[in-house]
Amino acid sequence: DQALGEIARIMHEHLGHFTAIDIGANVGDSAALICKYHNIPVLCIEGCSEFMPYLKLNATKIGTHIQIVNCFVGTQSGFIDNKLMYVKNGTANMSNYFRSKETDKKHALNNIKTLAEILLRNKSFENAALIKIDTDGYDFLIILHSLNCFKKNMPILFFEYDPSYKGNNEAESAINALWKIGYRHFLIYDNFGNFLIALHDTNSFCDINAYLAANRKTKQVIYYFDVCAISHEKFEVFEKIRNYELYNSN
Repeated sequence: DQALGEIARIMHEHLGHFTAIDIGANVGDSAALICKYHNIPVLCIEGCSEFMPYLKLNATKIGTHIQIVNCFVGTQSGFIDNKLMYVKNGTANMSNYFRSKETDKKHALNNIKTLAEILLRNKSFENAALIKIDTDGYDFLIILHSLNCFKKNMPILFFEYDPSYKGNNEAESAINALWKIGYRHFLIYDNFGNFLIALHDTNSFCDINAYLAANRKTKQVIYYFDVCAISHEKFEVFEKIRNYELYNSN
């Protein structure tokens, strides 16, 4: 799955120096891809305590341009109960449960903060040009509650597209919300990182949803897509990424 590294390379060629944010950084694999060609400053946000030792170790290997925030990104501040965290095969997810600030923190696994709150404490990343989101089911909610952050700089977004967690309505709401604030171009990759198609409208995501549903029903291997969303103002970057995928993937 090399797409993210090539996207970062093309962005650097076109935009020059930029910063990036990795929401759901896991053990630092995406940060390593983003920094494959250039030492791009990356803010790695990860709340799972099981991943944190590996993320810290890998960050030292990638370089001093990596910063780590130990929390989850959510729709409001609070805490998540340790009992609700499920970790298996290198991924982690949690039940749709929220502990408020007023509850006993004794069993809290870690903080939950909004992206806006995190950026207030990490000013050097508030104009990040690339934001990757992979949170096993919370991607669409994070997008919907971070639109004001995106509006400021219209970063290129690279996120997991899997409606199976919460249903097609939430997925469609997130895509429509991105369209409304100016995202017009979408590059679709399968779960192996293979480029599939470029979309320039929101209606085509209904077809994408149907394809994923058919795969789940027949137990095929494509369970989700990755989406690279690009604003109209960055159309030249979109064209360069698409041309790379069309002519250099063989």
